[in-house]
Amino acid sequence: LLLIVILGISLQFSIVEASLKDEFVIVENEKFYLGGKPYHYVGTNYWYGVNLGAPKSGDRHRVKSELDQLKSIGITNLRIMAGGQGPDDRDKRIVPSIEPSPMEFNEDVWQGFDFLLNEMRKREMKAVVPINNYWEWSGGFGQYVEWAGGDFNKPLDFYTIPEAQEHFVNFTMLMLNRKNTINNIYYKNDATVMAWQLSNEPRIEDCGLYQDWIAKTTKLIKDIAPHNLVSLGNEGTIVPCAKEGSEVEGLDYVTFHCWAQNWGWYNPDDPSSLDEALVKVEEYLDDNIAIANQAHKPAVLEEFGIARDGGSYDPSAPTSIRDKYYSFIFDYVVDHIKNNKSNIVATNFWALEAMVDQEKMVDGGKKVTTSLEILLMKDKDGTLFMLMTLLLNW
Repeated sequence: LLLIVILGISLQFSIVEASLKDEFVIVENEKFYLGGKPYHYVGTNYWYGVNLGAPKSGDRHRVKSELDQLKSIGITNLRIMAGGQGPDDRDKRIVPSIEPSPMEFNEDVWQGFDFLLNEMRKREMKAVVPINNYWEWSGGFGQYVEWAGGDFNKPLDFYTIPEAQEHFVNFTMLMLNRKNTINNIYYKNDATVMAWQLSNEPRIEDCGLYQDWIAKTTKLIKDIAPHNLVSLGNEGTIVPCAKEGSEVEGLDYVTFHCWAQNWGWYNPDDPSSLDEALVKVEEYLDDNIAIANQAHKPAVLEEFGIARDGGSYDPSAPTSIRDKYYSFIFDYVVDHIKNNKSNIVATNFWALEAMVDQEKMVDGGKKVTTSLEILLMKDKDGTLFMLMTLLLNW
């Protein structure tokens, strides 16, 4: 059902013409435009794509196959992580890291980044690239803090340790100025990148300090890559300073995430709790879109997901709850776009996780055909929860 929903929404959204490899997504009149036409999309999170594209440690055949299948169902906007920081022997990390030790890099992973962007370019796909991460699974804030002599488990110290921020700035500059080894396009000039994102789910309680960091980092990116958009990557009003952060001048659009189950609004052991959860979801969508409307910026719901029925891990378990949840969100977004009710323009669900090889043995010997597994759950603390939750077979 989800596949049908996605295909239906893709048809409802505005269709942009071909040959848009070199067209940058822009913001005009509080909306996205691509190639002179409104740009709306149902995208996904493809967080591990950079690592998967690595020539030695990755799987380039899988990248091509997954991108082809995504393209075939109209999913052409991918939110991808710009590699991880820190040693490869740490728990709960993207491995291998693009930066295993301070300013020492894994060229294999960098070439994975090159490959992914080039393959997306071939398919006229667009990327949203979080450069940093509040959560531990890519090193991010905590790793920068640790490398500056602080405590990895205190990621909020990132905002107050100059050495940590300087390290992040140096990485950002290096990335933006990288020349793709495949197509010779500098990242800062690549229209495949719709937006550079300051971080995945940054958090802070000092709104003034937050705004200062956002303004400084946004200016840095804009000075180097003026044709790409810049966004924050925050969760929305579930955390402090969402409004203050989103209003900072230079940010091109507002982001927010919605995790009804992770936030305790829905209990998978009690299916009837979904109805009350959807009321809270609608209120949450309204509240965060209102921030975008007041800031005169487009809004993107760039993460949302929910478990299979009963919270089951079994890939054969039914998805009636998720179908209802997703239909609710997609219907809400389409209604707002079609009827010009607000500034919401797109969604990215969480997330693409893996392509199952043809004839792969699962569930004690059962064969499955080539398919996409969709990861739609995260731990409450933001750590990735490697749960296969949906098979889209075709």
